[in-house]
Amino acid sequence: MFRFTPRLRSLLLIVLAIGFVGAIRAADDEEAAREAYYKKMTEAAEAKWPAMETKFKPIEDFDPSDPAAFKGKIIRIETDNLMGYRFKPGDFPFATTLDGTPIAAKFDPVVKAAVTQIEKRLDRSLGDNDDDGRWTIFARVEGTKGKLQRKINVEGTVSDGAGNSAKVKGEKVETVEAPIITILAARIGPLAVSKELGMVKEDGTIGKP
Repeated sequence: MFRFTPRLRSLLLIVLAIGFVGAIRAADDEEAAREAYYKKMTEAAEAKWPAMETKFKPIEDFDPSDPAAFKGKIIRIETDNLMGYRFKPGDFPFATTLDGTPIAAKFDPVVKAAVTQIEKRLDRSLGDNDDDGRWTIFARVEGTKGKLQRKINVEGTVSDGAGNSAKVKGEKVETVEAPIITILAARIGPLAVSKELGMVKEDGTIGKP
């Protein structure tokens, strides 16, 4: 008959402890690898981006209220990705505002591939860490509009009918129209990528993601 002896109990505890320590070391190694990757990619991106962005000639008078008049034009924006913050995730991976007007953005396939690759390595979204800084993007105005779901904070008072009331806070969503742009090049933290050239890699070379 199997007996769960004190000695067996001690051996099991030792095995569990070894496994726990091993898991911690593995997690530490993964974090160290991510930090090293982030550092190399960021340094390479900083070095290569200035030359990459000279390939674009953005206009400076874009009017987001009339996107059709600027179809095909290139614009440059420094911003945060407000998708998930001010806007509910939906049909577009990127959203921002210009002069208070919502802007809906999609990634060119090359840019999308680079963003996906780096976010997978970091195990997080670009822009979620303050060290990333803000996005610098060059984008083509598509001349059309899409729909975004804008988040709005609301406050109100509720009553139970017996003279008792309380203030409550919540959130509602409203559908807004937004000019559509396609991001052709982007720079943030460890990312530097353009549609024509590709992405900057750890060794400083530029190529397809």
